[in-house]
Amino acid sequence: MSEITSDLIDFLINSILKEKPLYTDEQCLNIALEIIKINFPICASKYVRGEPWKL
Repeated sequence: MSEITSDLIDFLINSILKEKPLYTDEQCLNIALEIIKINFPICASKYVRGEPWKL
């Protein structure tokens, strides 16, 4: 699970850097963590119901 989380955070940080190249790594990390926190309950509830999900 930690490998998946690490990969997801890396993906989000890289995606944010492409959109906002002037952001610092710390700013990108904070945005990535906010994206995960906001979307996790939605994805988890879909997973429990057996529905497809993604961030």
